[in-house]
Amino acid sequence: MFPRVVVEVRQRQRLHERGTPWLQPWGGCQEDQDVHRLVAGNPNATETVLLRASRDRSPSVREAVARNPKIPQDVAIHLSTSKVSRIRQALSENPAVPEHIRVGLSL
Repeated sequence: MFPRVVVEVRQRQRLHERGTPWLQPWGGCQEDQDVHRLVAGNPNATETVLLRASRDRSPSVREAVARNPKIPQDVAIHLSTSKVSRIRQALSENPAVPEHIRVGLSL
């Protein structure tokens, strides 16, 4: 299963580089969720990808964005209002998130 996920990640990254939206609607299967989570946690993901992933319906994908070492400030602000505590916890533990955002998090 893992090699297939890696292939799908590469395929989706190539589509994104061509200007195709990265986050396609997905049927909720575990493999799609795994691909989204892996791409969202990739430090080389673009700001656009991270912004879209921060709005994914899967909490594990949004948590991967919150842990991303290259998270943009506007994405961190968006995720700081999440109702899911593990997403706010991931933000609070991420040194890339500005201090003023981490201090304001309610865990």
